[in-house]
Amino acid sequence: MKGKKIVVDLYCGAGGASVGIARAGYEVIGVDNQDQPSYPYTFIKMDAIKFMIALIDEGVPLPGRKKRLYLKDVEWFWASPPCQSYSWSAKRWISGALGQKKRKYPDMIGRTRTWLKKTGKPYIIENVAGAPLKNKIMLCGLMFDLEVNRHRYFESNLELIAPHHQDCRGRIASGEALTVAGHGGNSKSYKLEDWRLAMGIDWMDKRPHNLGSRKNPGNREDLCESIPPAYSEYLAEQVGLLMVVTGLALAI
Repeated sequence: MKGKKIVVDLYCGAGGASVGIARAGYEVIGVDNQDQPSYPYTFIKMDAIKFMIALIDEGVPLPGRKKRLYLKDVEWFWASPPCQSYSWSAKRWISGALGQKKRKYPDMIGRTRTWLKKTGKPYIIENVAGAPLKNKIMLCGLMFDLEVNRHRYFESNLELIAPHHQDCRGRIASGEALTVAGHGGNSKSYKLEDWRLAMGIDWMDKRPHNLGSRKNPGNREDLCESIPPAYSEYLAEQVGLLMVVTGLALAI
């Protein structure tokens, strides 16, 4: 396949990570087992593990194209497995701490890592604090001048680095930053337009439910499950440089 180098975004959701990767100059193909009407790029509705197995074995048909996607066509992978197994807020609101019925969520990081390694390609796995990631780095909205307190952690088989992180404790309570979470947290604002501005996300507006206003359409559920595109753009640029350097080192 010709054109831009391809990155596959597994568990892509509505595309928070995908947009950042695209801004770094890649063609992005999203994979998710749920319909994602707001996803802005080529989308494949498929289980992520089954997708990787098929990609390795026989390739995967591309929607709307007379081509298949093969492993050799993919430059690297991004993966954001479901975080509810590790998220403190999900455990607090759903696990029964507030008298609600307990729910079990899939623990997908180990299986996802296993199959990513089988591809032989560079990868990044993104998740929340408490997730069993290896050699992880942390990114925060303050590193990118965003008004959102959103720590996310990243594992890679490449040596990624994070910008300097200043202390952000108390910023939400003092009204200096927002938190974007399903139950609002202690954020200074629950307004959808404020959340979208803080995250740098303006395209998640295609779902028929849970929308904002006619003037500021959007979806809280999609936002809550996304990362700011600034995070993935920063990391995607690093991956590109590291792959060039690695390629040069192998050629010498």
